[in-house]
Amino acid sequence: MERPPPPVFAAVTLLSVLGGLTLLAIVLDLMASAAGVVTEPQGGPTTWSPLFGLSLLALWVARGLWRGRRGFQVMAVLGSLFLLCLGLSPLAYASEIGLVWLYAVVPVGAGIAVAVLVTAPPASRAWFRRGA
Repeated sequence: MERPPPPVFAAVTLLSVLGGLTLLAIVLDLMASAAGVVTEPQGGPTTWSPLFGLSLLALWVARGLWRGRRGFQVMAVLGSLFLLCLGLSPLAYASEIGLVWLYAVVPVGAGIAVAVLVTAPPASRAWFRRGA
């Protein structure tokens, strides 16, 4: 199997890191709540279930991008739009400086980066044209 061009490799790496870190955060939070370290109910299965699914989806899309599938390029762009909207929503509460900027900057930056990396460079377009 061929190795993808550098822009696609960067997008795959970014999606894999985001998905992996989200899964790690879910596992650590569930372990802490099971051990009784978390005293107030802020985590748990009901809070983490959508994030678990989205992190698995990010890893699945990263795998499809690596293989050069055109459908996964479209899914990556749509997922990037979702990350952009997800990141812009906390900016309404920007007066509360704290983790709001973390929850805003990381999704917006990742969304823009993935969308640009899989659509703009000619090498990326050729990679997905090849696998169509």
